[in-house]
Amino acid sequence: MLALVLAVTFGLSVGTLQAYAYLPRPQRLPSVAIAVVLGVGVGYAGWGPGGATIPAMAIVFAAVVAQALVGGLRLTGHPLATGLGYWARVWLGVTRASSLRRTPAAAER
Repeated sequence: MLALVLAVTFGLSVGTLQAYAYLPRPQRLPSVAIAVVLGVGVGYAGWGPGGATIPAMAIVFAAVVAQALVGGLRLTGHPLATGLGYWARVWLGVTRASSLRRTPAAAER
């Protein structure tokens, strides 16, 4: 049980970092570094001493969820997200991230 709690905590942390590196405009070097950390964490959880599939999947799932949820916070104040609620910004960040990067305000942040 402790391994699962630690895996989810690790995944949430990595997903939060990825959201800050990715939205509204991706930054290549931090994104690559975060992907390496995520890969090492998943690899160790899955194939390390006492490795199991469930904690490895929990890391990936928690990272994806955290990136989506924190992305909604990161889009506060973006011109395309003006007047949208939190969940609408989350959906915008998940489904239309490329259009967010093409706006002039995205280059200024």
